[in-house]
Order: sequence, then structure tokens, then C-alpha cells
Amino acid sequence: TDTYQNGNVSIQYPVISDNSVKPEINDHLKDNALSILKAWEIDEAKDTLNIPCKVPSATKNRITVRYDGNVMTDGGIHPTAIFYTNTLSLSSGSDIGLSYLADPATLASYVLSDDCTFPETDAETAAALFQNADFPYQETFPECFSYEYEGSIYFSLPVAHALGDYILAVYTPENK
Repeated sequence: TDTYQNGNVSIQYPVISDNSVKPEINDHLKDNALSILKAWEIDEAKDTLNIPCKVPSATKNRITVRYDGNVMTDGGIHPTAIFYTNTLSLSSGSDIGLSYLADPATLASYVLSDDCTFPETDAETAAALFQNADFPYQETFPECFSYEYEGSIYFSLPVAHALGDYILAVYTPENK
């Protein structure tokens, strides 16, 4: 890993040292890790941001990175928990989003089923959230992030700060 550090801003991100991986892959991993700065409009001179990373999965074909941290904005009352993930194809350099792992409508149905309990929402709203999950970051930072680990799909959903800012749900396709 390497760490971007500027004042009270610290963002850790993975660096792949395998020479068979194109340098652009590491640039893309870093860009996605640092996109939180723009998305949250972090003032690096005043705000405090600490984002460590973990790599729950890495193969010759793809890498999955999990970012779990917090931000305290200048003048803020309390820190806010931040969670985002990035799954990247090591051959193409493209982001692998939730729609590659599972059908958004299936996940929305799961979220609304008795197997999974969340604050009330309708299927259309839940499906829209999953449709815009994960990177690439295009003008709006995704509210939902996902990754696959040992056959299960983990995905985050935003919730009120009092509930922890986000929650993780697990979807295991073979038993649904």
C-alpha cells in the first residue's frame, strides 16, 4: 500500500508490484481512492480525513479494495463514517460494479424481502440505488458500494448518522 498524505488528510490505497500489471492500473486505483476528496469537497487545509484500505480479494484477474474511515469537516459536530469499495479488472483496467456481480432488480427484491430488513423503501428506489453503485465516479459519488468475497456479495447502503452512516448487507446468490 501507499498513502496520500496532506495535512490531516490520509488516504491509503493499494499498489500492485507485479510487473505484468500495467502502470495505469495503479494510477486508476489511486484515482478512485482519492476521488473521495472531490466527492465530499474536502478542504485539505481544514478537514480531517482518515481512510485506511484493506484488500479482501486479489487474483490475477481482479483486485477488490475496501475503504473504511471517517471524516471530520471543519466546524463539524461529529465525525462521519465513510465506506467505499473498488473492484478492478487487472486485464482491462476497468471498474467492476455491482451490476456485474448481480442483477440490480434481484438485489432490490432481496433488500425488500423478509430475509433482509432495512428502513422502508420501494423497489424502484432500491433498484435505482443499485443501478448507480460503485465506480466509475462521474460527477456524483455513488451512494452504494459493493464487493464479492468467497461467493457472497457485500453491499453498503447509506443510513442516518445515528445508525452509523452506512450499513453492510450480504447477499449469497446460491441460497436465495
